Formats: sequence, C-alpha cells, structure tokens
Amino acid sequence: GPMETRFKNLQAWLCRKAGVKQAHLSHVMTGKRRPSPELAIQLEPLLLQKGINLTRIDLVFGYRKGQSWQQLLASKEHNEQ
Repeated sequence: GPMETRFKNLQAWLCRKAGVKQAHLSHVMTGKRRPSPELAIQLEPLLLQKGINLTRIDLVFGYRKGQSWQQLLASKEHNEQ
C-alpha cells in the first residue's frame, strides 16, 4: 500500500543522509531501540521530506518498545482522523 511505498528504501537513504549505521537505524525503525533526541532532531526534516509525518516528539515520546515506525505512523494517522 501507500505506507509501504513511503517506507521503501527509506532506511538506506536515511543512513546516507544522517550518517547513521544501518544496524542502529534498523533497531530504531523497528522499535528495538529508542532514538536519541539528537538523532530524532536529525531525522525529522528528512522524514518530512519523504512525506512521513513523524516529528522528533513522535520518535522520542511516541516510542513504544517493539512498535515500528510504520505502526507508530499508522496509529498517529488514525488518531488524527
């Protein structure tokens, strides 16, 4: 669906842009690890550029262990309806 399209190739692109190791970003994106505030600040404009409406606040304070960014975004978009 459209969500998958938005997330396709996102990880590799973000790694390049933010200079983050792919293994670490993978853990952050799948909800295994909470991003540092510094990383969240770096990621916010990059995500918005890709049409992914997750802010630094969402990434840090919306974090639930084991919840992926796709799940986080889905629940955010659901709540905004």
